Amino acid sequence: MFPFSVHRQARRAVVVTGAAVVAGAAMLSLATAPAHAATPSYTCDNVTAVGGLGTGQLNCVASGGAPASGLITTAFTIVRRSDQVTLSCVPVAGLAGEAVSSDLITGLSCTESQG
Repeated sequence: MFPFSVHRQARRAVVVTGAAVVAGAAMLSLATAPAHAATPSYTCDNVTAVGGLGTGQLNCVASGGAPASGLITTAFTIVRRSDQVTLSCVPVAGLAGEAVSSDLITGLSCTESQG
């Protein structure tokens, strides 16, 4: 039979190992989340970018704290639903864009990337 302290040490090792496994799983789930989910984002049927101005059109769904309507003052993304083409838009003089309606999102100072 083991002394009491050996059982206590074994119990601690099991608890610490279990906590490490849970923390690792949580970090893995965050790492596999889509990049656009971490920031305010809109997923739309279509996106276009011309000269740094971006738009999302048709059936746009806000996520990540993006406003459903009104001015957008923080960096945000617009993602095309079909192929994940992404417009990343940043504020210019405190304004990043506007959620005009569920069929039109506009962005200032946007860059396009493939998803």
